[in-house]
Amino acid sequence: MDTTNAKNICNPTEGDVALREQGKTEFHKFVQKTFDALFKIESQVLGGKSSIGVFCRMDVGIIVTDYTGEVQYFVNEIERTPTTSLWANEGLLPIGTFGTTFAKRFHSWLTDVSSPASE
Repeated sequence: MDTTNAKNICNPTEGDVALREQGKTEFHKFVQKTFDALFKIESQVLGGKSSIGVFCRMDVGIIVTDYTGEVQYFVNEIERTPTTSLWANEGLLPIGTFGTTFAKRFHSWLTDVSSPASE
């Protein structure tokens, strides 16, 4: 990323649409690259597909270096099914209907995949 504008993209009151799209693209690439590498390593170790391929939550942070303005991402934690913690800060993201619908469907799906197939 253009480090001269790095702080603008982290500040919600600054940065233009093009800069924000650039940051969003870089963020998505980082998350996908991290996920792909972890999935590959775990699948090789297990000799099968890793459970993070079913569902996971990745907690990613941003560090802006004071002296250069360089932006770097880091992974704080990754949780997988069925132990994934899902949460939302209501001041930032009202979960509302989406959250309750997701919770019901996800519970139903987990119940289904954890039950033995009926004959």
